[in-house]
Amino acid sequence: MAHHKKNLAVKRQDGEPLSRVDLQYDLLYSIFADKHAVFTDPYTTIRGDSAGTKVTFRDLYVNALIHSPRCSKASRDKIRESPEFGNEFSMISLLSNVGRINTTMAFFPEMKTALRTYHPVPALQRTNGNLQDAPRIKNILKTCFLPEETQGMVTTPGDVLARSRSGTVPPTSIVNLVFVFASHSSAIARTHFPPRAPVEFLDLFTPVHVSSPSRARAFLWLCYHYHEAASPNPFSDAPDSNSDRVPPFVLLNKEEAEAENVDSAEEHQRGLDMTDLRRRFLETKAKEELGKDSEGELPRSQAGGSKGRGRGKGKDHADIGSVFRLKEPSPSDSLYSAHFAYKEEDMLEGPGRPPLRRVPSPHPEQFTDRRPPTPPYRRHTLPGHPQDTAPLARAAAEPYPRRPPSPNGDLQHSNGKPTRTQSRKSRRASQTPLFVHEPYQYPPGVPPYPRPAYAAPRYAPSSPETPKRTMLQQAWHVSMTTDPLLDSDDEMYADENTRLDYVLRLRIISRLRGKEPTPPRDLGPYNMNPVNPMIALGAR
Repeated sequence: MAHHKKNLAVKRQDGEPLSRVDLQYDLLYSIFADKHAVFTDPYTTIRGDSAGTKVTFRDLYVNALIHSPRCSKASRDKIRESPEFGNEFSMISLLSNVGRINTTMAFFPEMKTALRTYHPVPALQRTNGNLQDAPRIKNILKTCFLPEETQGMVTTPGDVLARSRSGTVPPTSIVNLVFVFASHSSAIARTHFPPRAPVEFLDLFTPVHVSSPSRARAFLWLCYHYHEAASPNPFSDAPDSNSDRVPPFVLLNKEEAEAENVDSAEEHQRGLDMTDLRRRFLETKAKEELGKDSEGELPRSQAGGSKGRGRGKGKDHADIGSVFRLKEPSPSDSLYSAHFAYKEEDMLEGPGRPPLRRVPSPHPEQFTDRRPPTPPYRRHTLPGHPQDTAPLARAAAEPYPRRPPSPNGDLQHSNGKPTRTQSRKSRRASQTPLFVHEPYQYPPGVPPYPRPAYAAPRYAPSSPETPKRTMLQQAWHVSMTTDPLLDSDDEMYADENTRLDYVLRLRIISRLRGKEPTPPRDLGPYNMNPVNPMIALGAR
C-alpha cells in the first residue's frame, strides 16, 4: 500500500543522526552515479561546455542549483571546487525537493536558533562543506527556473509535456520538474507505473520492499520522458520503443530489503562525534549567556575589574551538564525590565520549591527622604477618593511586586517608573532570595497609609480643554497614537480620556473577577490581606 504524503517527511529527535535508511542512500547513489549523458543542459555546463550539451542527471541537477539566485557564492564555489561535496549537497537537496526532509531540520552543529532541530548526516558529511539547513535549501530550490520561465508557468505534468512536444526543450528546470512529480504523485503512478504497482512516485524515496536500482531507473525514466522531446527512452528495457510505462520494479523480501542502506561503522562513529560536538557547542553557548547575565547583575567595578568588562572573566560559573534554553528578551519588554539568571532561590513558593523568607515591610518613616514630585507631575484621584491623599509606597501599591528598595539606598523619584540604584548588591554576591512583603502592622495610634492616588504620566497632563471622546473614538485614538509594545508608564499622549478609559477597565475587571468563567477571588499562595482592593486585583 502506498504511503500518504503526510507521513513522507523524516521525523527524528533533536540531535539524532539521519541514517542511510532515512536517506535511502542506495537510491540516491544509483541516481547520481548514473552515466547516461542524455539530458539537455540549458546553461553552460559545469565542465565548461556550451548550453544545450547533453549531460548526466547529476551534472544537470547540480548546475540547476548553482544557477539559483538564492544559492550563495560560497556554496557555488565549494560545489565547483569539490565534486564530492556537490554530490552530497545535491542528494540532500533532492530529498528536500520531494518533501522527504522536514523544513525544521538543520545540518550544521553551530546552529543557534531554537526553531530548528540539528541532525548529523554521516553518509553525506564526509567533506568539510556546509549542508546548511532545510529552509535555505528549500529557498534555493524554489528559485530554480529557466531564464525565460516564471514561477507558476509550469505546474502540471500536462504543462511539461505540452512544452516539450512543442519544441521547448527543456520545458522547465529539472528542479521544478521534480516539484511537479511530487505534487502529482498519484497521477504519475496511474499513468506510468505498472498495474497494481505497490508504490507511487513519492514512495520511491521511502523505505519500501523495492530494490534501489530499479527505483532509481524508474525515476530517471520519468525525468527523461518529461524533460526531453518525444524520443526513445534510454532507461527503458527496449530503448527503441516509445512505451509510456517505467521499467518493471524488482520486489524484495524483508531480508533483502534490510541488506540495503546499511550504515558503516565509520559513519556510525561520525554520527556520535557530531552529536557530541553539538552538545559541547550548546554547553559553551549556555555558559556564555550565563556569563552575560551574571555580568549584567554585578556593579561595573566588579564586572570588569581594572581591565575592562570582558565576557565572563573571573566568574565562578556552575558546571553545566545539560543543555539550557535561556529566555531571550522580548520586543515588548520595557526598557526598565531587569533580566536575571534564574536560581532556585528566585523561584516562587509551590510544591517542590524552597520556601521564601518573609521580612516585614520598611517602616513609613524610612521613606521621609523621598524627594517631592517635580513639575509637570500631577495627581488625579479616582472618583470617591479623598483629594488630600498621599501616594502609597511603591512596594505596597505595585500590583506586581518587585524587590523591596533598600532602606539605605538613594531613592529617586521617577514618575511611576521603577528605578535601580547604583548601590544595589549583586544577587550572586549576596545569595539572598526574593523577599515577599507581608502587610505592615501599624503600631497603636499610628494612622494607616491612605488610599493610593492615580498619577498621570508626566508627558501630557490633562487639560480642561480636552474634548471628551466616545468609547469608539477613544479606541481609535489609542490605536493611532500609541505603541502597543510601550509600557503604560511611558505613554506620551495620556489625557483625561485615557484616565477615564483605565478607570472603566478597572471597574469592569473588578466586577467580573470571581464570576464565571473567571477564577475565584483567592489571595494566592501567601494568604496575604492586601492593603487595598487594587493590590488584590493586580496580584492575580
